Amino acid sequence: FFFVAGLVPLFPTFALLAHVVVHQERSIEDLKSTILFGMLSLIPYFAYLLSMYFLVGRMPFWVSALSSVALWCVVALPLVYMWRS
Repeated sequence: FFFVAGLVPLFPTFALLAHVVVHQERSIEDLKSTILFGMLSLIPYFAYLLSMYFLVGRMPFWVSALSSVALWCVVALPLVYMWRS
């Protein structure tokens, strides 16, 4: 079941902890906002996975990984910027 390694990073351990903290310290509206932003954060993750899928067979693993992480940053930064404004 090597493919389960693709599911394990999506287990919501850190999300659950973050949601508990936001719930205890902020309003329900802030928690909903946090949850919505978490849903949008799947976009950079998808870009990373798609990049890895296409690059991993074309170049060395570490070059593929670093390129995909760079793409994640490129996609994530505008998301954060747009959310803040």
